[in-house]
Amino acid sequence: MDYEKHVWGKGIIDLSKRNVFSLNLVRLLENFRKMNPLPLRILEVGCGGGANIVTLKRVFPNLEYYAFDISRKAIETVQLNDDKISYSICDAENFCFKENSFDFIFFFNVLEHISNPNLLLSELTRVLKPNSIVHFFVPIENQKGTLFSLNMRIAKLTIQRLKEIYAGHIHLFTNKDIFNYCVENNSKLVDVSYSYHIAGQIQDMFDYYYTYFKENKRVFYFLLKPLHWISYRVLYKLMYYEDALFESNSWAIGLHITALNSK
Repeated sequence: MDYEKHVWGKGIIDLSKRNVFSLNLVRLLENFRKMNPLPLRILEVGCGGGANIVTLKRVFPNLEYYAFDISRKAIETVQLNDDKISYSICDAENFCFKENSFDFIFFFNVLEHISNPNLLLSELTRVLKPNSIVHFFVPIENQKGTLFSLNMRIAKLTIQRLKEIYAGHIHLFTNKDIFNYCVENNSKLVDVSYSYHIAGQIQDMFDYYYTYFKENKRVFYFLLKPLHWISYRVLYKLMYYEDALFESNSWAIGLHITALNSK
């Protein structure tokens, strides 16, 4: 995947809007506000265009913020949003920071892109201070009992294959995979919640098949275009309320973790 071609997560997130685009940061803030005292030094891993860390800084402006991404284009983009945050071009398997540097680290949609996820989590343990917090979101697209697992059994062109092509997802996780990674890296689970239930999975699959048809089968694309417009305005909002109602249910493909670094 060429991460210089496309930058994900640009702009500012409107936390007042009840939709899936704000959900990751809303879940983070729910746990962040429980911390007493608040962490002073914050790091985002794989910041992309900086929407998450720039929005977080607007909510808590008096903390120290750091972020890195492997993409030079992403860092150049995020610097236009907020040049008071310290940005670096860095590899998620080999952080460019010293040991015990941060009080709080977060990342969204990163682990599924990394060749060796265990290396990323071990690096988190290294640069986090003892008894500090990590919060992250990861797709669990191999979770049993989901529409994704059904799709993988019956479809010739699976949603997992489309996500590998268009989004660079090279790993398929279950929640147990992620729990085991946390245990192996001395991270004690503090809070676990889920997202992308039924409506979220339908919308996610629709988006990727729509992109495929747009590039390869133009007739289907024009037939689906009106449906895509409707789903974008209806399902994205429905997903937010569905996930709020069923956040403790694991028949989902999104996993939100807050963990204590107990090294």
